[in-house]
Amino acid sequence: MSAQFTVPTVDCTGVTAAGGAWSGHWIGLDGFLPTSSTVEQIGVIAGCNDNTSPAVYQAFWEMFPN
Repeated sequence: MSAQFTVPTVDCTGVTAAGGAWSGHWIGLDGFLPTSSTVEQIGVIAGCNDNTSPAVYQAFWEMFPN
């Protein structure tokens, strides 16, 4: 099984929120409730701390229940 996704380029211009602006982009495999108690996913959190900082991209993965 395979999957792909595109993470949009983040532009920090105009970010004024105290906590910055963030978004998550991911692919999830499995995990359809109520018949499954497992999930596998991989993705990227992208965002800005403020309008003067460069964009931040952080990859993540999760396997549940492991």
